[in-house]
Order: sequence, then C-alpha cells, then structure tokens
Amino acid sequence: MRWMTPVRVPAVLTVSLAGALMVAGTAGASMVSGSAATWRTAPGAPVSWKVEPTPPDDGTALRGIACVSRSLCIAVGGGLAERWNGTTWNLMRALSGAAELFGVACPSATRCFAVGRNLSGLAAAWSWNGRSWASQPVPNPSSPDNTLNAIWCASDRRCEAVGSHGSPDFALPPAEKWDGRTWA
Repeated sequence: MRWMTPVRVPAVLTVSLAGALMVAGTAGASMVSGSAATWRTAPGAPVSWKVEPTPPDDGTALRGIACVSRSLCIAVGGGLAERWNGTTWNLMRALSGAAELFGVACPSATRCFAVGRNLSGLAAAWSWNGRSWASQPVPNPSSPDNTLNAIWCASDRRCEAVGSHGSPDFALPPAEKWDGRTWA
C-alpha cells in the first residue's frame, strides 16, 4: 500500500491525475498543485506544493475541479469557470444565468458539465463543448433554494449529480441523471 501525507490546505476538493494534483480552495481563489515526484510513500514524509494564482483575485471561492490531462483542468466557483492550460489559469466566459457553481466533471477534453444553482435559486447545469458553455434544463421540485452540489460523469452520455434543497418539506435531496440528451 502506498501512502501520501495529508497536507492541510484551505481546500474544498482535490483531484489527482497522472502524477499531478490540483486543489480548489478558498484562499484568495488560488489553486494549489503538487507533483507526484515530490510525494513520499511513508506517513509523515513532506509534500511539495506550489500556489497557482487564478483570475480574478476578487475573493471568489473555487468549489470544484476536473482534470482530463496535465494541461487541461476546469475549475468552477461563483458564477464562473477557469481553465488550466498546463502553465496558467485563464478565466473562461461567464456561464449565463449561473449564480453559484459547486461541481464540475469532464468526461473528455471537449466535454465538461458544471452544476450549481441559477440566479432564480434553482438547481442548474451547464455543458461545455470545448469552445463554449450552454445552460441545460434541469428538473426542480417546487421548492425554493435548490442546488446541485456535485457531479460525476462516466462518459458524455452518463452523468449523475446530487444536491440539496432549502425546504424541510422534502425528505430526499435532489439527484439528477444525464443520459446524453436530458437531465431527469
């Protein structure tokens, strides 16, 4: 069994890929990256980290990240998405109608899905085709303050998203499934 030393960073989500690690955090909207070359296999060994500045430096908390390679990661938070090109983070065009984004999944280099809530306080999803983001209709219970918090995709045609709602009248939190055409 291989061990990696836990590192305390102001982060909400981590992802590892092919020896690289990116951590989405809330410390001035920065990303923390580490390299497997600096990881040790014994408990208590040091881990080397580097803070990667992200635009804009307005205090937006990055809440989710997905990487498909060392040179393509998408991070989301607030109503925006940022793209890692292997060297720097770049702000992507704002997602239309997004109030808060919490999760992102990228099943391929030309397809990503982001989830959160829209400006009306309803659960919402967006898809990226490698060039631009588009809003996707998501079923919502008749409760205000619905949110999709996390998403996982096995492929472009199979995603699962889960979330929460603001009403105690609903016993089950929202769970949505993408079949390649619609959320249900």
